[in-house]
Amino acid sequence: MEQKIKSISCDIAMQEEKGSDDSHMQKVKNLKRTSDLHHKLRQAIDYLDVKKVKAVLEDCDTNLAMILNRPIHSQSKTTLLLYPLQVGLNKRYIGDGKRLKQEDLRNIKEITKLLWDKASPDIRNFWFKFHQDQQEESTKDTKATFEAHLKNASPDIRDLWLKYQRVPENQDAAVIKLLKGEQQQHAKIDSEKWLEDFIQEVKDYTEQKSIEENLRPDANQGIKI
Repeated sequence: MEQKIKSISCDIAMQEEKGSDDSHMQKVKNLKRTSDLHHKLRQAIDYLDVKKVKAVLEDCDTNLAMILNRPIHSQSKTTLLLYPLQVGLNKRYIGDGKRLKQEDLRNIKEITKLLWDKASPDIRNFWFKFHQDQQEESTKDTKATFEAHLKNASPDIRDLWLKYQRVPENQDAAVIKLLKGEQQQHAKIDSEKWLEDFIQEVKDYTEQKSIEENLRPDANQGIKI
């Protein structure tokens, strides 16, 4: 009887070990698939290939959040949402140095919209927070530099600088600010409203999100009537 119990225990241990190995292998496969899909998506965006972007997004399934939130590279200061705009920026400084064409702009806009539509609220919130953090870091560095110059400035120059000091922008609008910058850069090229309707969609989303957050029961805790 004792021998039978030992045999059963051994079988259970072996099954658990095999299950652990299978689980590990599945995780490795998922990570490789995520990495491969992210690379394919980046490559499709690099070529501003709308059809390939659509195909990769349709193939993302349960890995979508990991793929869309994955950094472009280790030192990246942008999200996948705004990566098509960065590709457009790079295209302006290579080759003959000419400005982007209407076709390029349409593809950038369509790809950006595809990424936005595919993203869940959690993914969108990650993008907003990422760019908000980037803007806050940039603002912090700029402020430190300004204050350092201010200390060495003469009183009249110091007063002039302080007089025209810009009021800090709403940090929640970091993504919209970046989109607006690109929209203004290329407004004269595209006959269609270049990015205007997409910017409005993002604005509407953030405003609705803010309203919903303010209506949540936990948002009103501590308020006494």
